[in-house]
Amino acid sequence: MILSQPKWWAVGAVWAGTLVAAIVLAAAVQGPFVWAALTLTATVAVVVGIVVQLAVGEQVGFVERLVATACGSFLLVLLVALVRLVAGA
Repeated sequence: MILSQPKWWAVGAVWAGTLVAAIVLAAAVQGPFVWAALTLTATVAVVVGIVVQLAVGEQVGFVERLVATACGSFLLVLLVALVRLVAGA
Protein backbone atom coordinates (compact mmCIF):
# COMPACT_ATOMS: atom_id res chain seq x y z
CA MET A 1 0.00 0.00 0.00
CA ILE A 2 1.52 3.26 -1.11
CA LEU A 3 -0.53 6.32 -0.21
CA SER A 4 1.39 8.39 -2.75
CA GLN A 5 -0.38 6.58 -5.60
CA PRO A 6 -3.58 8.36 -6.67
CA LYS A 7 -5.80 5.31 -6.24
CA TRP A 8 -4.73 5.05 -2.58
CA TRP A 9 -5.53 8.71 -1.82
CA ALA A 10 -9.16 7.72 -1.48
CA VAL A 11 -8.24 5.37 1.37
CA GLY A 12 -6.43 8.13 3.24
CA ALA A 13 -9.29 10.55 2.63
CA VAL A 14 -11.83 8.15 4.11
CA TRP A 15 -9.55 7.52 7.09
CA ALA A 16 -9.17 11.25 7.71
CA GLY A 17 -12.92 11.81 7.49
CA THR A 18 -13.57 8.89 9.81
CA LEU A 19 -11.10 10.20 12.38
CA VAL A 20 -12.56 13.70 12.34
CA ALA A 21 -16.15 12.41 12.58
CA ALA A 22 -15.30 10.00 15.40
CA ILE A 23 -13.50 12.67 17.45
CA VAL A 24 -16.27 15.22 16.96
CA LEU A 25 -19.00 12.75 17.89
CA ALA A 26 -17.06 11.37 20.86
CA ALA A 27 -16.68 14.90 22.19
CA ALA A 28 -20.19 16.13 21.37
CA VAL A 29 -22.42 13.20 22.32
CA GLN A 30 -22.94 12.61 26.02
CA GLY A 31 -23.94 9.54 27.98
CA PRO A 32 -24.46 6.07 26.56
CA PHE A 33 -25.50 7.50 23.19
CA VAL A 34 -21.83 8.04 22.33
CA TRP A 35 -21.44 4.32 21.61
CA ALA A 36 -24.34 4.38 19.17
CA ALA A 37 -22.85 7.45 17.49
CA LEU A 38 -19.45 5.79 17.13
CA THR A 39 -21.07 2.64 15.74
CA LEU A 40 -22.90 4.78 13.22
CA THR A 41 -19.62 6.51 12.36
CA ALA A 42 -17.96 3.18 11.56
CA THR A 43 -20.93 2.05 9.48
CA VAL A 44 -21.06 5.26 7.47
CA ALA A 45 -17.30 5.07 6.94
CA VAL A 46 -17.64 1.65 5.32
CA VAL A 47 -20.44 2.85 3.04
CA VAL A 48 -18.49 5.99 2.10
CA GLY A 49 -15.42 3.82 1.50
CA ILE A 50 -17.34 1.64 -0.95
CA VAL A 51 -18.71 4.67 -2.78
CA VAL A 52 -15.30 6.34 -2.96
CA GLN A 53 -13.60 3.19 -4.22
CA LEU A 54 -16.26 2.80 -6.89
CA ALA A 55 -15.71 6.44 -7.85
CA VAL A 56 -11.96 5.81 -8.24
CA GLY A 57 -12.83 3.42 -11.06
CA GLU A 58 -9.67 1.33 -10.80
CA GLN A 59 -10.44 -2.39 -10.90
CA VAL A 60 -6.97 -3.62 -10.03
CA GLY A 61 -6.62 -3.76 -6.25
CA PHE A 62 -10.25 -2.80 -5.58
CA VAL A 63 -10.80 -5.41 -2.88
CA GLU A 64 -7.45 -4.66 -1.26
CA ARG A 65 -8.23 -0.94 -1.08
CA LEU A 66 -11.75 -1.65 0.18
CA VAL A 67 -10.45 -3.90 2.95
CA ALA A 68 -7.81 -1.32 3.89
CA THR A 69 -10.46 1.40 3.99
CA ALA A 70 -12.85 -0.61 6.17
CA CYS A 71 -10.25 -2.02 8.56
CA GLY A 72 -8.49 1.31 8.96
CA SER A 73 -11.77 3.09 9.64
CA PHE A 74 -12.80 0.53 12.23
CA LEU A 75 -9.39 0.79 13.89
CA LEU A 76 -9.63 4.58 14.10
CA VAL A 77 -13.14 4.42 15.59
CA LEU A 78 -11.92 1.77 18.05
CA LEU A 79 -9.06 3.98 19.19
CA VAL A 80 -11.36 6.97 19.66
CA ALA A 81 -13.81 4.76 21.60
CA LEU A 82 -11.03 3.45 23.84
CA VAL A 83 -9.83 7.00 24.56
CA ARG A 84 -13.39 8.02 25.40
CA LEU A 85 -13.83 4.97 27.63
CA VAL A 86 -10.57 5.59 29.52
CA ALA A 87 -11.27 9.31 29.82
CA GLY A 88 -14.66 8.49 31.30
CA ALA A 89 -16.11 11.77 30.12
